[in-house]
Amino acid sequence: MSVTASLDRAPGSGPLYAQVKAHLRARIVGGALPGRSRLPGEHALTAEYGVSRITVRQALKDLEDEGLIFRVHGKGTFVSQPRATQDLTHLQGLGEAMAAIGVAIFNEVRALETLPAEASVARALGIAAGTPVVHLSRLRHVAGQPVSLEASFLPVDTLAALRRADLARRDLYEVLENDMDLVIGHAEVAIEARAADRETARALRVAEHSPLLRLERRTCDREGRPVDFDRIHFRGDAFRYQLRIERSHAPQQEPR
Repeated sequence: MSVTASLDRAPGSGPLYAQVKAHLRARIVGGALPGRSRLPGEHALTAEYGVSRITVRQALKDLEDEGLIFRVHGKGTFVSQPRATQDLTHLQGLGEAMAAIGVAIFNEVRALETLPAEASVARALGIAAGTPVVHLSRLRHVAGQPVSLEASFLPVDTLAALRRADLARRDLYEVLENDMDLVIGHAEVAIEARAADRETARALRVAEHSPLLRLERRTCDREGRPVDFDRIHFRGDAFRYQLRIERSHAPQQEPR
């Protein structure tokens, strides 16, 4: 079936530009049009979809507004390098955040083991240093590109459930809530800039000393008990946080 035939032209089916946009967007987030690849020109797209140039331009403008494509004067339109995005106003795993926009996450499980808790991990989990904890290390990929290297530390009684879970495709929060019946209440997050060391740079496919975002997150259940402590290194060119904050206005003074 041709691409043109895949557009629904029946009355009430929605604007054609929105359908073209949705089709191109699916090809981008699905990896068929990888980051930095050049999109076909407007003339080629009008022929491919059987629509007017105005329709194609509107679809491309919307994709550009979403940050999925960018234009280079005199050279054409290109697919943006994929970025994983999380909203800081919601407590959710990276897989949950990306699923909401139709992007799949793949996790390369590098380690699932028990080891003695170092001092900082012990403090975060509220246990004595040297107490056995579960260490889960995962390299997380978006559109075939590594975006984060994550080390998670959990109480040792979670090990059996983690071994049964599909950690390559599921978020840790999902496993904790659905497989272990934990009710997550809140998380405390600290974010800072770090330069990539040799091992992290190799895993994330960046140059040594490249800028990274380092996140430390302690997650607690509804009663305030720590259930997970994460150290996460994000590629600076492949990840962003976003949030909306409101300005707090001081009460106005009565005029004298």
